[in-house]
Amino acid sequence: MKRGISKRSGPVALLLAAAGCLCLAQGISKPLLWFWGERATAVISYQENTVSSRGATWIRYRFTAQDGTPHTGTAMTSAKGVSGVAVKVAYLGLYPDLNMPAYGSYAGLLGIVWSGTGLVLLGISRVFRRPCC
Repeated sequence: MKRGISKRSGPVALLLAAAGCLCLAQGISKPLLWFWGERATAVISYQENTVSSRGATWIRYRFTAQDGTPHTGTAMTSAKGVSGVAVKVAYLGLYPDLNMPAYGSYAGLLGIVWSGTGLVLLGISRVFRRPCC
């Protein structure tokens, strides 16, 4: 019998590998953005009323890039009642829509979580690429 990757597992492995690479890129981008990104002061414009099981809520913030264009971003926080509060954000100068709160712990935690997720997905994708028979 011919050994090879099953016809069903090939697309699954490819999809998992692609998702893993995207997660890994997201994880690497957070610390890089924190270290080398441009900085701006943002104002929190919206906070959800719902609280996750971990006590965090989504916020939306607005800031103006150095070229004068307005941009928005989202993040999670455990702080309550933060609408109107000013926060520092880091953003990519060439593409300000790529932004995040400019706090090292935030960048580090998200970098670890996204990178870890990417590595796990890449590992799982390798399982699906193994010979089936």
